[in-house]
Amino acid sequence: MSIRVVTAFSRMFQSIAKSLRIPMERFYVTIHKYGNISSASCAIALDTAVRDKTIKEGDAVCLPVFGGGLTWRSVLIRW
Repeated sequence: MSIRVVTAFSRMFQSIAKSLRIPMERFYVTIHKYGNISSASCAIALDTAVRDKTIKEGDAVCLPVFGGGLTWRSVLIRW
């Protein structure tokens, strides 16, 4: 089992990874590929990670999202 954080954003998660001592290799970032596509970012990043087999059966996958006014949500799922 592996833990993956799937997100479109990079800079914010570099800081979080450093603070939590989580290697950036655990973060699947797609902003370089698709740009910031707002609310669709998380779904597209997840789809891309599944298609390229970064996420495997049994992995724990964290899907964080951020919105206006410093709102955020996340979900942790077993794939």
